[in-house]
Amino acid sequence: MTSGNSLRCDECSVLVEGPDLAAFSDAYLAHVRSQHPDWPFPDMAVRNFAEATQRLTGSAERRNTVGAVVRRRRARRLGQRLETHRVLDVPARRRCRSTRR
Repeated sequence: MTSGNSLRCDECSVLVEGPDLAAFSDAYLAHVRSQHPDWPFPDMAVRNFAEATQRLTGSAERRNTVGAVVRRRRARRLGQRLETHRVLDVPARRRCRSTRR
Protein backbone atom coordinates (compact mmCIF):
# COMPACT_ATOMS: atom_id res chain seq x y z
CA MET A 1 0.00 0.00 0.00
CA THR A 2 1.30 3.42 -0.87
CA SER A 3 1.41 6.15 1.69
CA GLY A 4 -0.26 8.49 -0.82
CA ASN A 5 -3.67 6.90 -0.33
CA SER A 6 -4.21 7.50 3.34
CA LEU A 7 -5.76 10.12 5.55
CA ARG A 8 -6.10 10.54 9.28
CA CYS A 9 -9.66 11.61 10.14
CA ASP A 10 -9.67 15.00 11.85
CA GLU A 11 -12.68 14.09 14.02
CA CYS A 12 -11.61 10.74 15.46
CA SER A 13 -7.94 10.28 14.42
CA VAL A 14 -8.57 6.96 12.63
CA LEU A 15 -6.19 6.30 9.74
CA VAL A 16 -8.15 5.44 6.59
CA GLU A 17 -6.16 3.79 3.79
CA GLY A 18 -6.68 2.28 0.37
CA PRO A 19 -4.43 0.67 -2.28
CA ASP A 20 -5.67 3.03 -5.00
CA LEU A 21 -7.74 6.20 -5.22
CA ALA A 22 -11.07 4.43 -5.84
CA ALA A 23 -10.55 1.98 -2.96
CA PHE A 24 -9.42 4.82 -0.71
CA SER A 25 -12.51 6.93 -1.42
CA ASP A 26 -14.70 3.85 -0.80
CA ALA A 27 -12.94 3.23 2.51
CA TYR A 28 -13.26 6.87 3.56
CA LEU A 29 -16.95 6.88 2.70
CA ALA A 30 -17.47 3.67 4.71
CA HIS A 31 -15.59 5.23 7.64
CA VAL A 32 -17.68 8.41 7.54
CA ARG A 33 -20.98 6.53 7.32
CA SER A 34 -20.09 4.15 10.17
CA GLN A 35 -18.26 6.50 12.57
CA HIS A 36 -19.88 9.85 11.80
CA PRO A 37 -23.55 9.23 10.93
CA ASP A 38 -24.42 12.81 11.91
CA TRP A 39 -22.41 14.30 9.03
CA PRO A 40 -24.97 15.78 6.61
CA PHE A 41 -22.87 15.43 3.45
CA PRO A 42 -23.99 13.30 0.49
CA ASP A 43 -21.83 10.37 -0.64
CA MET A 44 -20.42 12.22 -3.66
CA ALA A 45 -19.25 15.13 -1.50
CA VAL A 46 -17.49 12.76 0.91
CA ARG A 47 -15.78 10.94 -1.99
CA ASN A 48 -14.75 14.23 -3.61
CA PHE A 49 -13.25 15.42 -0.33
CA ALA A 50 -11.35 12.17 0.18
CA GLU A 51 -9.96 12.21 -3.36
CA ALA A 52 -9.06 15.91 -3.15
CA THR A 53 -6.93 15.28 -0.06
CA GLN A 54 -4.79 12.93 -2.13
CA ARG A 55 -4.06 15.64 -4.70
CA LEU A 56 -2.63 18.08 -2.13
CA THR A 57 1.10 18.72 -2.26
CA GLY A 58 3.31 20.43 0.24
CA SER A 59 2.54 21.36 3.78
CA ALA A 60 -1.04 21.88 4.89
CA GLU A 61 0.03 23.73 8.02
CA ARG A 62 -1.34 27.23 8.43
CA ARG A 63 1.29 29.95 8.13
CA ASN A 64 1.46 33.09 10.26
CA THR A 65 2.46 35.32 7.35
CA VAL A 66 2.32 35.24 3.58
CA GLY A 67 5.55 36.04 1.78
CA ALA A 68 5.87 38.62 -0.96
CA VAL A 69 4.16 37.80 -4.23
CA VAL A 70 5.96 39.35 -7.17
CA ARG A 71 5.22 38.82 -10.82
CA ARG A 72 7.42 40.72 -13.21
CA ARG A 73 6.21 41.65 -16.67
CA ARG A 74 8.60 41.99 -19.52
CA ALA A 75 8.18 45.25 -21.41
CA ARG A 76 7.52 43.47 -24.71
CA ARG A 77 4.82 41.26 -23.24
CA LEU A 78 3.21 44.21 -21.53
CA GLY A 79 3.24 46.13 -24.81
CA GLN A 80 1.59 43.20 -26.63
CA ARG A 81 -1.03 42.99 -23.94
CA LEU A 82 -1.81 46.69 -24.16
CA GLU A 83 -1.96 46.47 -27.97
CA THR A 84 -4.44 43.60 -27.74
CA HIS A 85 -6.68 45.61 -25.46
CA ARG A 86 -6.42 48.65 -27.73
CA VAL A 87 -7.46 46.59 -30.80
CA LEU A 88 -10.43 45.13 -28.94
CA ASP A 89 -11.54 48.65 -28.06
CA VAL A 90 -12.24 49.54 -31.70
CA PRO A 91 -16.07 49.74 -32.05
CA ALA A 92 -16.10 47.81 -35.36
CA ARG A 93 -14.17 44.94 -33.79
CA ARG A 94 -16.55 44.87 -30.86
CA ARG A 95 -19.49 44.51 -33.23
CA CYS A 96 -17.80 41.65 -35.10
CA ARG A 97 -17.00 39.78 -31.91
CA SER A 98 -20.53 40.06 -30.57
CA THR A 99 -22.10 38.60 -33.74
CA ARG A 100 -19.93 35.47 -33.75
CA ARG A 101 -21.63 33.77 -30.83
